[in-house]
Amino acid sequence: MRCPARLRGRPEVAVSELLERADQAAQIDEALSAAWRGEGRVLVIEGPPGIGKSRLLHELRDRGAARQRVLYARASELERGFAFGVVRQLLEGIVRDPELGPIVLAGAAMSARDIFEDTPGEERAANFALLHGLYWLTLNLAETQPVVLAIDDLHWCDASSLRFLAYLGRRLEDTPALLAATTRPVPPASVDADLLAELLSDPTAMHVYPKALSATAVGALLTSELAQPVDPGFAEACFEATDGNPLMLRQLARSLQAEGTEPTAANAASVRRAAHRALSRTVLARVGRYSAEAIAVARAVATFGPTATVPLVSALTGLASTQITTAWRELVEAEVFVREDLGFVHALVRDAIYFDLPELERQTLHLEAARVLANAGASVERVASQLQLAPHAGDPWVAGVAVEAGSAALRRGAPDAAARHLRRALDEPVAAELRPAVLGQYAEALFDVDAPAATEVLRELVELTADRRARAMAEITLAQALFLTDRWKEAGALCVEAASRLTDEDDGLVAHFQAVRGAVVLFGGDDRDVLPALEASYTLQPGASLGYRLLAGIAAQWRTYHGGSAEECADLAAQAIDSDASILRDHTLVAVSPLYVLGLADRDEGLDLWQRARIDAQRSGSVILHLTVDLWLGFTLQRRGDLTSAITGLSDAIDRALSWGSGAEPQRFARASLALAYMDAGDLAAARATLDASPDSPNAQQPSLGGALWWHAQTWVLFSEGRLDEALAASHTLEYCASRMPTPIGVDWHLPRALILHRRGEHDDALVVANQAVAIGEQWGSPGILGPALRIRSEITGDDLTDLRRAVELLEPSAARIQLARTLIAYGAALRRQRKPTEARDPLERAYEIAGACGSPGLVEAARVELGATGIRRRPGDIAGAGALTPSERRVADLAAGGRTNREIAQELFVTPKTVEVHLSAAYRKLGIGSRHALASALSGDA
Repeated sequence: MRCPARLRGRPEVAVSELLERADQAAQIDEALSAAWRGEGRVLVIEGPPGIGKSRLLHELRDRGAARQRVLYARASELERGFAFGVVRQLLEGIVRDPELGPIVLAGAAMSARDIFEDTPGEERAANFALLHGLYWLTLNLAETQPVVLAIDDLHWCDASSLRFLAYLGRRLEDTPALLAATTRPVPPASVDADLLAELLSDPTAMHVYPKALSATAVGALLTSELAQPVDPGFAEACFEATDGNPLMLRQLARSLQAEGTEPTAANAASVRRAAHRALSRTVLARVGRYSAEAIAVARAVATFGPTATVPLVSALTGLASTQITTAWRELVEAEVFVREDLGFVHALVRDAIYFDLPELERQTLHLEAARVLANAGASVERVASQLQLAPHAGDPWVAGVAVEAGSAALRRGAPDAAARHLRRALDEPVAAELRPAVLGQYAEALFDVDAPAATEVLRELVELTADRRARAMAEITLAQALFLTDRWKEAGALCVEAASRLTDEDDGLVAHFQAVRGAVVLFGGDDRDVLPALEASYTLQPGASLGYRLLAGIAAQWRTYHGGSAEECADLAAQAIDSDASILRDHTLVAVSPLYVLGLADRDEGLDLWQRARIDAQRSGSVILHLTVDLWLGFTLQRRGDLTSAITGLSDAIDRALSWGSGAEPQRFARASLALAYMDAGDLAAARATLDASPDSPNAQQPSLGGALWWHAQTWVLFSEGRLDEALAASHTLEYCASRMPTPIGVDWHLPRALILHRRGEHDDALVVANQAVAIGEQWGSPGILGPALRIRSEITGDDLTDLRRAVELLEPSAARIQLARTLIAYGAALRRQRKPTEARDPLERAYEIAGACGSPGLVEAARVELGATGIRRRPGDIAGAGALTPSERRVADLAAGGRTNREIAQELFVTPKTVEVHLSAAYRKLGIGSRHALASALSGDA
């Protein structure tokens, strides 16, 4: 038999049938059948080492191969530094296939092409675009034939592949694909546990838990392994010695057989003695009986991992290919290697060989293996993966390879792998003159995946950067990283110190530092010395530098809270941002303020810039830009009433903040905004769950914008739950958190407190507070702030139609659609209570439609009930007309009417085909049409 150089296959097993695995086999069949029907699934086989996870995965492969395309990969600890290594194992053969390659890389999938190139392009790939491209590659492949992606030892998967698998797992619905993987229940500490948990915790994932074999099954397995009857007492001893672990049981049986121990009751004690020798000693004893060449080959394969081939092993060991073939046969006979390739029968067997070597010898083997791979023309990332485990000896070659691998991983869109390689280069270490450049790349990689770690690297980079302006830009990046991880005082102090070293010709940079200091103050810091600079920036001179424009944007938000009007503050914000979405991309933290002001002022240009920034985020793959857009665009959409999009974006923002390592402040802001969106949608339970999931309540002793918004949401939720005493107490905490805002626009405590006092029967006090809220709204002047204040005052004064009519007039032309729906319902209800049912119907009908377009079932139901009281019957879900479409539905419908296919729409909007189908189905129902051919006329109102 000739040993194949590279071929993966299933290992030999002693018993063909699956012992006590009928339930798990049924789950496997269910998942395969669902994927065949187009109902995509994630299947996770979870259990401790040796319990039979791999055996079940290979059973799944065998059963799926009859009618599905089965692709297999085995993750390895040795290749965790190889960016998209598992993805390449799965899909590289398909991509390089002359027939399938052009099919699977069509359309949006083309953006993933660089992943499969050994030398990525010079331009850095966008992480999000890569994930989206791989998703479409998988969809394209699944359309040719239902596909099964099977991954063994997922707990060792490289972070880039794991991030894609988590992305894919959430989007498999209505896709003829199955993602199946094995993993340990508690992953090793070095594994990206958050990413793994994201995939495993998906509520749609199916989990298979193979259990230890029973005493009866142990007897059956032993009878098969030993090929003779087994005494029950002997079987019981084996069961107790191994706890029913199938792999341990087989290894024990082979050890006893090799020693000539008969399976009798009298020899039960021998079982216990053999068990104490443990698996590793059993494996080593078997290998030790074979030739020195077999031992060398086993060690070489343990060093290379899944990438081992005959030429590589030959170069590392100095053995000829014929000697390797002979050694392979010996190792197969010893049941150490599988029969299909240079691979171990199990990871535990490989570990027994690998860890038998002294640590220094293992490190030296990895260094030699790296040189062998480099000489063989392997990719630099694969070479560098071996160097991760090589000794540190100040070797310029090692440092150079690690730097090159880190740069390649960054260009490939794999910051996790880039950070591992660049850290290795710095630890070698690199030459002193190269250290600043490597630190810059390392900080760039970390800033995408681990904000707290990035700050420490940026500190060193700042210290080593000699050029004054380059150092200042590094300090600005460091200040933003400190701010985003709640280290406000450090951020402010850094800005003061850095600005003090600049000269008069650097006034734009000084203004930039002042802008960062201003942002710190706005969001909760104590750097009050910057206030004169903010107040001096209430006007912006034509042609002002970027630093002064950023400072003016911060000043616009400061003025919002200190007596400014919506018109003057929004005008200043618009001048500062100047329709330039790149400002948000390149100066994320300080550019948020002017866009936030535009949102509070109900100005459309703010929404347009957020939408453009979202495209930038998708193209650049920047985690912090994605997080910022998801958070603040979600907040803006919630205020405008696009609740479906707001809830999706804010949920993503929370996930990104947790995985990136942001401070508590962005997470509180996101959770508060999401809770308010759920409140607007009428889902009080979801709003409560969102707030309760916060890591802790904001510190009432330290006022901050995120804390104020959190208590704002908490007050409203408590009021809606009828917990009036708690709601009143929360409103006082909110007042304190907003104490730095004489005019608390967007977090006004007066509004909920007025209603709380009114419901408690304290009507005079309620009216005083309501009048204060109206006064603040009058001063600010935007419909989205003044309209709700007028509506609330009308409720306290007893259905004052004057306030309600004025609120409706203000809100009608504004972007605050959800507030318009609420106000129309209040206006219609007041008219009905005044026995004017005919007049009430029109505002209630409009509220019914607007609430449906906003995605608020709660308000739709409230309007429906009020309509019923006027004699108009509406069934749930019968909202109709182009005006009833949500913004997302309208966007999809417009593209479809323009001739785009569902796939083209999904690729353009970075969503799944299922999402497009859902939006189109809702649009058809609301428009009263049956197909896309009628869309254009229905949208124009001609239908």
